[in-house]
Amino acid sequence: MTKVQGSQNSEEAADASASGDEQKPSKPRAARKMAATKKRPPTGRPKGDQSAEPEVTAEAFVEHILGAPLEFTSDQVAELAGVSEETTRILWRAMGFADVGGSRAFTKHDVEALRSLTAQIDEGRLKLSDAIDIARAIGQSTARLAEWQGNAIARTLQDRGIIKDIAELQPEEVLPVMRESELMKPVMENLLIYSWRRQMAASAARGAAVAQAGPGAKTDVMSVGFADLVGFTRLSRQIAEVDLAQLVQTFETVSADIVAGTGARLVKTLGDEVLFIDKSPDVIAETALRLHEAHRTSQAFPKMRIGLATGSVILRMGDVYGTTVNRASRLTAMAKPGSTYVDSNTFETLEEVRGFSFRGTRPRPARGFGLLRGWSMTREKI
Repeated sequence: MTKVQGSQNSEEAADASASGDEQKPSKPRAARKMAATKKRPPTGRPKGDQSAEPEVTAEAFVEHILGAPLEFTSDQVAELAGVSEETTRILWRAMGFADVGGSRAFTKHDVEALRSLTAQIDEGRLKLSDAIDIARAIGQSTARLAEWQGNAIARTLQDRGIIKDIAELQPEEVLPVMRESELMKPVMENLLIYSWRRQMAASAARGAAVAQAGPGAKTDVMSVGFADLVGFTRLSRQIAEVDLAQLVQTFETVSADIVAGTGARLVKTLGDEVLFIDKSPDVIAETALRLHEAHRTSQAFPKMRIGLATGSVILRMGDVYGTTVNRASRLTAMAKPGSTYVDSNTFETLEEVRGFSFRGTRPRPARGFGLLRGWSMTREKI
């Protein structure tokens, strides 16, 4: 957010008014409110100062975060961007936002974003359906990211005594939070762009490696790992929300570190579930065993069960789909707490590989697969 210059002190303002000097153009509403907050030290009003705190509304808080006034309706955004209202609504919904009717809920940044995206459609680089897919993927990813980051920042503010309770922001706490967010916003934005570029570079590197392998490379054959926490639903009803959030965060953090450490790719985490892939079955198998070992260190932590499958998959928008993924999920549901079940393709590939030991299990009914047989995998004892 652009910094707002401080205003003249009261004596200079009075002299200017008395001499008839021309007043400067008024600043946007959100900027005036932020400027007003900077007249006082962060600790609040000096003792004896009876001046009222500037009113901080929900709208002002939103404008502060967005970095621009809410001045346009959805049809005005469409007109300014040169796009139909229907296209505007479709893209807005694809990002996961509800319709706002005729309220002024948009800024100049909404116009710029819509104009830049639809320009790619007009120039033939994207089809509208592709633009919708991109908007949906970004919306889903950033919604979860924003929620996660917001909670993390709120916890730090609570620890520092700036707010009392992360679950309920008080009116008098809004101004301090706005001051803190002005410092944090550039950092969060830079980290987001940095991470996105690094992920794009990693994706490009994988694509380049496939290209170098030649046209005969089977790019759609992957090993898929699916892991979840046993009894998570029951546990979520028994412990406090704060403890549950901490458990999920620990699970996701540790799991992400383990997957990255083996060289596999983390596709997504969904609370108590983790999905990861790699072209090499032994990398996926090693990842599974390390996940068990890492989460087994705490007796208070629920046990994991993991299913591994190898075969054709569909990679789309950063996610992975197909029968192989479903088979890994079914094997996870079949697995006993603390164990890993693999399908026949994975077993046949790793049967003679050192470091892994297998034991066949009885075939069981699995939705969509009839009778599905798994092999329980453990680390080979040396």
